[in-house]
Amino acid sequence: MNGKELHISKNVLVLGNSSYGYQVAAHVRDNGYPVILSITEPSDYISDEKAGEIEILMPSVLVDVKGGPGDFKVVLGFGDGSQARRTCGCIIVAMECSWVSARKAWNLPPRENVLSLSQVCSDPEAFMGKLDHGGKIVFVCGFVQNSYSFTQRQVAKIAGTLAKRPDLHVYVLMEHFKVSEQGVEKQIRRARDQGVVFVKFSESRPDILVNGDKIVIKYYDEGLGGWVEFSPDAVVLEESSYPPPEAQVLSRALEVRLDNQGFFQADSLHNLPIYCNRTGVFVVGSGKGTISEAQSKTEAKAVAVEVAKLLEGFEDALGQPSINLEKKKCAICLTCYRVCPHRAISHRNRRPEFSPLACKRCGMCVAVCPMNAIELEASRREDVVAELKGVTHRFIKGTRDHLPHIVVLACQNSAYDAYLLARQRGLDIQAHTGVVKIPCGGRVDSETVLKAFANGIDCVMVLACPHDSCKSSDGSMACSQTIEVLHEMLEETGIDAGRLIFDTLGPGSAMEFVDLVNQVAKELEER
Repeated sequence: MNGKELHISKNVLVLGNSSYGYQVAAHVRDNGYPVILSITEPSDYISDEKAGEIEILMPSVLVDVKGGPGDFKVVLGFGDGSQARRTCGCIIVAMECSWVSARKAWNLPPRENVLSLSQVCSDPEAFMGKLDHGGKIVFVCGFVQNSYSFTQRQVAKIAGTLAKRPDLHVYVLMEHFKVSEQGVEKQIRRARDQGVVFVKFSESRPDILVNGDKIVIKYYDEGLGGWVEFSPDAVVLEESSYPPPEAQVLSRALEVRLDNQGFFQADSLHNLPIYCNRTGVFVVGSGKGTISEAQSKTEAKAVAVEVAKLLEGFEDALGQPSINLEKKKCAICLTCYRVCPHRAISHRNRRPEFSPLACKRCGMCVAVCPMNAIELEASRREDVVAELKGVTHRFIKGTRDHLPHIVVLACQNSAYDAYLLARQRGLDIQAHTGVVKIPCGGRVDSETVLKAFANGIDCVMVLACPHDSCKSSDGSMACSQTIEVLHEMLEETGIDAGRLIFDTLGPGSAMEFVDLVNQVAKELEER
């Protein structure tokens, strides 16, 4: 791989906005790696005594990031305008989400007897001490925001604790029971046995009204078939979760993706649970989506292990063949830099530089290079063309029947596995089919497709990952756009664009692979 010599740093930067960042940093430190902890807000929880060998920069924010895995150059800023520059091998984003009271969503004014769940959970004994004899407490879950299984477990636990006091009447109004998390259903049953009244709604929702100095709960009880109205002494509202306020800034600086709600780690099967689209950057905790405290602790331990694996594997990765750049051909257009979904390409003096540690060998940069200056060692152009030529020569010269000749360019992460599974099961493909493995749908370029047609192929099928589960994030979508352009080119040259097919398949879709090829073969025969 062309580029400057890489000096690998074993430092780990942890970016946090709460004491959770320290928990993550402590696990990494305990594995023997130097840790830099950047916390956005001052915290009494984190002290010099607890820090140990952790360098704590607090309060500080990430200003800039250059380089890649093994050699991230980061700039951290402080409130007084000063900055700190550090080099690290990995970066862990350990931000927690923001919890906001649902009071405004219920159109309720600020009142002492309208509380958030976290207020009650922080000191349940103090809350219980303020309740009068014979008091009524209502917990409300959902309706105006997403309800979460672990917060429902919290509600059931605290409601059950309150119900142990025989003079209190405790109600839980719920839109849905979410029992996917371990222990939730058991906790709800226990609370019910302790005297908590659970009311589930399916077609309506309760009204929470203010009448003078009282709060009025009114709802239609679907079980009793009638209206219920009473004035509780306190209403406890489940909170809504929102992305960390730092998410947008960090997303731009780190070039990592957010989901459609603004949380870290855009949805992808290949990013779960602590990975993101960029090698060397990990995301843990509720900042990537609402999870329980127990899940956050599990991820804190898991990321320390994964960081160790990555840092110790860097030396081996440097020796792996990846990308070659022929500088004399390079037009310095930096198209490769712009399309790389893994941020494995940077630029210096206007020329691209490739990181062997960040490169996922998808080949998208190869496909878009207008000068053919980039070569992927694992899938060289000449090797792909030679394999394509060998496949077509073999089954065109060796057959004399009416069956069509189809070449399938199959993504190694999805369709190629489906093809191998179909062969293993002995499924019948009713066409002469040659399958060429490609590293990613995004690797497909016009040269490869046109060479296939030039060799006398009846149809070229390009089968890639489903768009929302592409291992290269954008590879499948980029492939579909390439095919659209090629359709126009084929029509201009007099070749039926219907002979070039694009579709998506999962790796276990053996029958779908066969059905798709057979359907295309049938359509070709009918033309």
